[in-house]
Amino acid sequence: MPHALVNMTNVTSLEGTIVLHGAMPPHSSVLLANSTLRATVGGSQYVPTTPGHEKSRYGPALVLDGVRLLSTRFVMTRSTLVCGGGSCAAILVERGLGSNLSSVFYMDSCVVNAQTHVMYALASDLRVSGGSVFSIQNSLWSVSSINIYKGACEFEDVAVDGGSVLQIVSNTFRLGFAMLMATTLTVADGSWLLHRDNEFRTAYVAYVANENGVAFRDRSVWSILYNNFTCGSYSSTIAYMTNNWSPPSESRPIIYGVCNEARGSPVTDYGVDLNIGAPVMLLDCGACTVEAVCFAARTSSIRGCECVCAAGGYGDTCVPAAVPDGLGPLPLPEADDTEIRCVHGGSISSVDYPDPGVRGLCFVNVTFTAAIVLDLWSFDAPQQTLNITLLQCVLMGLSIRGSSARLHVSVVSSMLDAGALEFEGHFGLSSRILVAGSTLVATSEHAILFMEFTFGANSTLLLIENYIEASRYAIYFFISFVVVDGGGIIVKGNTLSTTEEDDRMESCVCVNAVDVRNGGYIDVENNTMIAVSGIYFYGDTTVGSAGLL
Repeated sequence: MPHALVNMTNVTSLEGTIVLHGAMPPHSSVLLANSTLRATVGGSQYVPTTPGHEKSRYGPALVLDGVRLLSTRFVMTRSTLVCGGGSCAAILVERGLGSNLSSVFYMDSCVVNAQTHVMYALASDLRVSGGSVFSIQNSLWSVSSINIYKGACEFEDVAVDGGSVLQIVSNTFRLGFAMLMATTLTVADGSWLLHRDNEFRTAYVAYVANENGVAFRDRSVWSILYNNFTCGSYSSTIAYMTNNWSPPSESRPIIYGVCNEARGSPVTDYGVDLNIGAPVMLLDCGACTVEAVCFAARTSSIRGCECVCAAGGYGDTCVPAAVPDGLGPLPLPEADDTEIRCVHGGSISSVDYPDPGVRGLCFVNVTFTAAIVLDLWSFDAPQQTLNITLLQCVLMGLSIRGSSARLHVSVVSSMLDAGALEFEGHFGLSSRILVAGSTLVATSEHAILFMEFTFGANSTLLLIENYIEASRYAIYFFISFVVVDGGGIIVKGNTLSTTEEDDRMESCVCVNAVDVRNGGYIDVENNTMIAVSGIYFYGDTTVGSAGLL
């Protein structure tokens, strides 16, 4: 049978669903890269085909229907998946998901934002077998649901056998009840379950429903290395690895624990701190053994903490199937000293001052792990238009301070789930701010704030097809006058929401005073507004010189 090559690169989908069905021919390859897939329960046209679920709606961006990987590579990298709605699942699995005969399934450097599920399986199991690798790595999952017994990833039975590897490495999980929910979890035939270098903000990393539903057999190993466990949105007190797991007395699972932290303190008792009801072999931080940090069956030796692979071992930890090429962030292209370079993928906690003459900043599919302040006075590029671009990024707060220069800001297909998006200072003549197709759920009283802010003549502000939520004001102009001189403000096709009703001042758009002149305009249309007030003007409103409100 001929193999299949499926390449989905630079795909943008809104309310569309990509469906992969059935067994892939041996030695096939599936690649989803540098893409943005968005869907909602209300907008998606996908109808499940699993018997008994035809009337359910999940708004998936990607469906894996009976997918079987046989000596096949399946890679998702540098992509963003977003789904909205109370029952949404960004990835929907039907009729099982299997990886066999040295296949690989990698989700690498991806951002997934879902209201309920990242990956949800309808009456389906996950099986990784025959020397295969299933890897979630360098990714960010954000789930807003706080419902009990709802997992970001849900399957019936999860089985890793035949000398295979299930690894969760270098991710950030901002979740509610659980990262993984399953009926049973079985690791057998010398296989390896690895949790390394993750930040888990959730009540349970693995919640297994059946009593004694977790089993490690045939010298299979569980390595728990360098993770940070903190509480998620479901509970302010629970941050466990498992739920009350106590293996049978005759079972002796091999579990290694190295340098983990739970709720701000080092883990010293894995039963008390992480709820693991089986003996755990503790190693000091920096200590390494072949069984703890490598896939031992394909490792010949270890030098310090570096695994030396035997025949059939691949990558830094000697996993049993070849690691795909092209993972991780894209390298920076060659550019002139003043050209704007785009950073592709990866995580960033701060932004350095630009070199003299550089005309802007560009970030694509980047996860910011801290609030960022961009002070445009730091740019030494006189008489130039400064461009700030954020595409498919995850933000924890962004403040942009104008410098009187002409500025073009573009925030597209991005997500903010902490802090706020704030604009300050003077934006020069013919400046433009575009926020489109993004999800901004603020932890503060405002999601988008304009503070001590002025717009130059003939400037435009475009807020298009976003979901914007805050406690008091979705969009707040905290300035004496909003002057629109020959330019325009367009707020169109958004969902604007506030969550409080304390003083009856809560509003989707709050403005002190408005002065629209010289052909300027303010256009607010086709939005869904959920608040005490839709638009609240609490000062003077002046429209003159062919202005339009």
